[in-house]
Amino acid sequence: MWQHNIPWSNNYLYNHKQWNVCHAKSLNDSHYSKRFRREVIIYANNSVVYNANTEGLIQGTLSQLLTRGTSTTKFMWPAEDAPANATITTSISNYKTYLNQCQANGLFGNSTAVSVTDETANSITVELKITNHNDQSYRSADVMYVPDCKKTSTTFSNNAGYVCIMNLNGTKEYFKAKQTFYTEGQQRTFKKFDNECYVVFSSNVVTSDNKTLIENRMYKMANSEITATPSANGIAFYHHGQPD
Repeated sequence: MWQHNIPWSNNYLYNHKQWNVCHAKSLNDSHYSKRFRREVIIYANNSVVYNANTEGLIQGTLSQLLTRGTSTTKFMWPAEDAPANATITTSISNYKTYLNQCQANGLFGNSTAVSVTDETANSITVELKITNHNDQSYRSADVMYVPDCKKTSTTFSNNAGYVCIMNLNGTKEYFKAKQTFYTEGQQRTFKKFDNECYVVFSSNVVTSDNKTLIENRMYKMANSEITATPSANGIAFYHHGQPD
């Protein structure tokens, strides 16, 4: 199960189906999100999805994304818990290697610093920190693997931002995702990446024809691109979805 005290400030349902978007804009170090079972990770059909190539890793959540500040996640193995096909030591080691590979392949871009801040015999703590919004690269956010443990705890820095984007059909097939950062006041062009493409902006943006796209709402991209000026530093999340 999940437990959290995140003060979600809106709940936007796209077209009464498909997508649900909610966000929190001003988190602090009292807020948290905790997981106590592997099977509750969304888009895994209530079953554990193992990394086919690396022992000790499972598919993590695809829906919760940092938009500002810092998040710190501790992955833990209680006394009765262990990875299915590896030791805890192997799971921790392979996860560190996986994070390094993600960084080397540009999965986090040059906008997010990733670091292991603590490690014990039965836990590893990882920090994600957004450091640069002037990063216009597009990068995949399709799948992130995590250690094969049933217990996690995520906390946040003061003034952190967080968004949860859920595909209501519940399948990973329609959660192919990309993301790109943008800078306040700098007009830029946002390009769709497939035929059925949807986008969420973490701040209001004003398009070149003077329309305001509201923050943390899902928009279907009817054209190949959107030219817009952001009202604040932020992130655009792109998602592949089934036709309306």
